[in-house]
Amino acid sequence: MKAVLICAGSRGDAEPFCALAHALHSHSSTSPHLFIQHDLLHLAPPSATLHPLPFSQSDMLRIAAAPPHSNAAAHDNPRVRFVGIVAEVIGELVLPCWEEVLKAVRESDIVVCSALARPMGWAVAEKAGKKMAVVNLQPTMPTASFPHFSAATEAVRAIVENGPGKEIFEEWYWELEKFQFDFLADRLRSLLKKMEIPEMTFEDWKSHSKGENEKTLMVNAFSNEVVPLAKDAGSYTVNVGPLADRYIPEGWAPTVDLVAFIENCAEPPVCIGFGSRWGVGHIRSSQAVQSQSSPRR
Repeated sequence: MKAVLICAGSRGDAEPFCALAHALHSHSSTSPHLFIQHDLLHLAPPSATLHPLPFSQSDMLRIAAAPPHSNAAAHDNPRVRFVGIVAEVIGELVLPCWEEVLKAVRESDIVVCSALARPMGWAVAEKAGKKMAVVNLQPTMPTASFPHFSAATEAVRAIVENGPGKEIFEEWYWELEKFQFDFLADRLRSLLKKMEIPEMTFEDWKSHSKGENEKTLMVNAFSNEVVPLAKDAGSYTVNVGPLADRYIPEGWAPTVDLVAFIENCAEPPVCIGFGSRWGVGHIRSSQAVQSQSSPRR
């Protein structure tokens, strides 16, 4: 099976897709196509056929700092403002890459994409008549089992309690999905018109996102030891666990200082990652860790 992997996002998005490309090649004689940002090419396995995407994480941060077309910038809800930034990244950076992606998709069997690439992935898969898979690296599939992760306190409480779920939880997901759909609507409509394929309605978007559309397999690729399975996921949903836990980029070696630090630790060290942060986010994260540290650390 020949696959086209489309990854857009941070290093945290890229490494799982690189791990997936490596595994696909290991289990077949074919080299998967891997579309990955040019600033993350060093993570890619040599077994993949590489296609550099013409943007970087810096370009994403530039858009986050000053979204060019977003209607969300003045919205009262910070979650909606974030969804507006995501829509701008998709519309300004990802969607314009469709022609090169479509060329690779035509000679392949399946399209596999990250969350940021899913609107383009749906479009090129539809145009080429191919199957599609969306890899969720965070628990973003709409569910009544627990709230959207951006509702931090409520989400953690619901996950820890693992109760029967509430309809309002799923409504929070769909509200944000509808904002993203609306923010992208004009650019997505223009793209589909160029590709000469039918317009996508929000009901179409919902059926794909929920794992209820036979054209799209939704893949939940995060640890179910932490986040429970969505009990109400559609039948076109699989849960595979984390993808990149053991992936080490080709040629990587720990620095001498890191090795020395680990060897000289009286107790096993703890590594805390914060994902994609900008602005003062990293400062607040550091302060949170320091506030929980014992005086001797």
